Amino acid sequence: MHIQDGALFYPQRLDLPEAEAEKRCRALIENAIKFGGVLTLLWHDRSHAPERYWGDSYIRLLRTLKATDCWFGTAGQVVDWFRKRREVRFELVETGDGDACACPCYDGEEVVPPLNIRLHRPSREVSDSAMSSLPASDFVDIPWNGVSRDEIGQLLQESFVGPSDPVRAELAS
Repeated sequence: MHIQDGALFYPQRLDLPEAEAEKRCRALIENAIKFGGVLTLLWHDRSHAPERYWGDSYIRLLRTLKATDCWFGTAGQVVDWFRKRREVRFELVETGDGDACACPCYDGEEVVPPLNIRLHRPSREVSDSAMSSLPASDFVDIPWNGVSRDEIGQLLQESFVGPSDPVRAELAS
């Protein structure tokens, strides 16, 4: 997802008033929080032309983002983070009781900010909305910096309600 000043404010684009632009930005931020992923901010802060000076909106947007405790990274830091993320592999590891579980394996430097291992449990029906036929997601995100394999294995096992619960693990952004 991308937030771009020109797309929000230029007359040849959306041409939004600041309040409406901020409302749309908040919706994108809420979606990123709810569903995970990356939200890219592209703001041209070096133009002094009046039609391109949206500094107050930019400051409010940064305050909103900072309140979410999100990670602000440079382009190089983001590329490095995604490179480390791609290096993670899941391996089948036998447990002491003869069962097996999929555990993440990574041999590189510490991943900062940590990756999220997202565990999905079977879906349940949503009963309190107009979309009651859609299954609700039941998952838990476990932050993992790639350093301690034993610790993440224990956290993965503790996330189960019982050994028979099927769970699907994936890397979440």
